[in-house]
Amino acid sequence: MRKEIHIVSNPNRGGWDAKRPNADKASKHFDTKKEAMEWGRDLAKREGLEFIPHDTYNRQNQMYQRQKTKCTKIILSTDLIYNIE
Repeated sequence: MRKEIHIVSNPNRGGWDAKRPNADKASKHFDTKKEAMEWGRDLAKREGLEFIPHDTYNRQNQMYQRQKTKCTKIILSTDLIYNIE
């Protein structure tokens, strides 16, 4: 199983969740997507996880490029590029 962290919207509570695959509960809940993205990127870097952001409808971001190694670059549909080093 791949080690991943997903950033997904939470329609019940509002805000955003950082969640691992097949988990019943979120690892952490955030009020804003920005906070969730920052926390998720840091976690992915520390633990060598694949970072997978989703849009408001919980679809995986179409512009996201999966990395087979540690998370080093994230490309979002808003054309922002985050480099993690």
